[in-house]
Amino acid sequence: MDQQLWRLDRYIDFLEERKRLLAAAANRFLEELLHGPLDEDATTVPRGLADFAVAAERMPALGGGVDGDEEEQELLALNSWVVEQGLPAGEYLFEVNDEETGEPLAIFDLAWPAGLQPELSAPVAVLIGEAAELLALANERGYRYFTSIEAFKRYVVKDVLALEEVDLAAARA
Repeated sequence: MDQQLWRLDRYIDFLEERKRLLAAAANRFLEELLHGPLDEDATTVPRGLADFAVAAERMPALGGGVDGDEEEQELLALNSWVVEQGLPAGEYLFEVNDEETGEPLAIFDLAWPAGLQPELSAPVAVLIGEAAELLALANERGYRYFTSIEAFKRYVVKDVLALEEVDLAAARA
């Protein structure tokens, strides 16, 4: 609605803003398909989802994090693989804090809080071997999460990079 973008000399800026708005609308639509209608006041947390998770102020620390050297090496290799695909690196051992108090609640193994395509996609996390409560917290916070590296790589190749064929042998490398 910015009338400055209607001028011919601002056409490229207009296209960028249009792309951003279309991506946001598409992401909202897809989130509603996945989780149900959104609250009027929320942009990423679906209506009723908080009913499935304990309120953060009553929730004990959920833990999370990496269980051993092997998992650590797999996650670091995954992060390198994501960067090789031309996407931003994830945040290893990402701390999730209570939004009101700032107290730590949990640690996500590997997370992209701004999405794999910042400002164009939802937050994403890889959570290996985590408890159901931690998965519920990720869901409550609007994260699309994956509990296996294979599933995450398929998602990146198919949905983010939009490649038709997934070569799992190459994706494992």
